[in-house]
This record gives sequence, structure tokens and C-alpha cells, in this order.
Amino acid sequence: MLEFKKKEENFFIICHSIFFCLILERFINLTIVNNSMYSLPQEIEVWYIIPAVRRKLSITLAEKYKLKQKKIAGILGTSEAAISQYLSKKRASELKFPETMNKDFEKACQEITKDNKKVVGEIMKLVNLSKKNGVSCCMCRKHNKGILTMCSCNPKKELK
Repeated sequence: MLEFKKKEENFFIICHSIFFCLILERFINLTIVNNSMYSLPQEIEVWYIIPAVRRKLSITLAEKYKLKQKKIAGILGTSEAAISQYLSKKRASELKFPETMNKDFEKACQEITKDNKKVVGEIMKLVNLSKKNGVSCCMCRKHNKGILTMCSCNPKKELK
């Protein structure tokens, strides 16, 4: 019985150690600058840019290519509910892409409708174009007050 109790205590200690490490990792990832927390550019991409790319693709695929929500969800690897929210502007509507990117979205939709296996690559291209066009910087400026003074990517003032 004593041996079982020691194993149980060791297991308990290991579980708490893992839990503590996970919490610590989360706090370490929240970098502090000037006594305030900010999100890394990659977090901005995951929370804002990628959902907005999916929204724009969903709208184009539904309106121009007349695809059903179920088909769009299958292509984009998301739920029908998410597609419905994208189309009704209830999800990822905070970000507006510059009009200069409309042709890029159109081209991506053409490629995706020809071969939906290309969707991941097309989304990656659009995210990279968003960076080049200052979209990421715009969202970072909005959600990370004052952090861009430390940024080395020379962000544009406003989107065109």
C-alpha cells in the first residue's frame, strides 16, 4: 500500500508540474513591453488575418462561383456554421483588405475551384500578401497600442 501511495504522489507531482509548465509557457508567450502585454504578429495572423482570408474566400466562392456553404466548408476545412457567419459578416468582419488585393483573391478562388487541394497554399499566399500590403501591421497597430515603435518591419500608416 505504501508503494502505491508513493506512485500516486509522484503521479500527482508530475501532473502539477506539467500543468504549471503549461501555465508558465502561456505567460512567457505574453511578452510585456512598457508594462503592457501585446500579441506577436503571428498571433495577430491567427486571430484576425487567417479568418478574414477565409471570410473573403467564402464570400467570393458563394457569390461568384455559386458554391453552397457545405461545399465551401469542405474546401476551406471549416464548419458550415463558420461559413454562414462569414457570409453574414458575423465573423472576421473587423478586417477589410485593400482593394489592390481583390485580384489576388479572385485568382486564389480560380485555383481553388480548379483543384481544391491547393487551398492551403492559396491561403498561405494571401496571408503573405497581407503582410506585404501592411494588413498585419494595421491590425497590430489596432490591437497593440504603442508596440509598433519597436517593430522593425517599417509599417505603413494606413491601408490603401
